[in-house]
Amino acid sequence: SSRKKVDRIWLNLNQFWELKLMTKLTCLTLSEAQKGLRAKHFSAVELTQAFIQRMAEKRDLNAYITETPDHALKQANVSDQLLAKGEGRLLEGLPLG
Repeated sequence: SSRKKVDRIWLNLNQFWELKLMTKLTCLTLSEAQKGLRAKHFSAVELTQAFIQRMAEKRDLNAYITETPDHALKQANVSDQLLAKGEGRLLEGLPLG
């Protein structure tokens, strides 16, 4: 019982930090995001997931005609691979579009 309680608290704490990170990622400037990607503070996939989550939260604004989260995540994955090999271009991994 005590172990389950600790696990539950740990899970809630992880969810809290994940939410906090996601919120911070969507507030970065392009320059800050680029530096964070290059320093491996987060991945292009994590950055993209944060923006996808934010889009879902604000869907009632009707800001997008067509949402393509699967395509965006595939592109982010490719960007992460290029960045890992040192082959990323200037805007590689940044969620633009």
